Amino acid sequence: IADPIPSIRWECLRDGAEDYEYFVRLGRLVRQAEGRKVEARLLQRARALLRVPRAVVADMTAFTHDPRVVNEYRAKLARVIERLQREMK
Repeated sequence: IADPIPSIRWECLRDGAEDYEYFVRLGRLVRQAEGRKVEARLLQRARALLRVPRAVVADMTAFTHDPRVVNEYRAKLARVIERLQREMK
């Protein structure tokens, strides 16, 4: 069986799967952090990031076409995930 042929569509599918994993991971970390002494502001920020703003996606057909908006949101998710992981060591 041959490997899939690289394409923009495959890259978008991969990015979507990675985005989903960020949300799953952040959700788990928030639940774990609630039982520990984690800075309240950090926990509040993490919970807020779990609610995707309408500027990124409003529904299945209304979403941003600006990749910078999505990439900035991904970066915010990543920073909070990393910080929560450090806080809970």
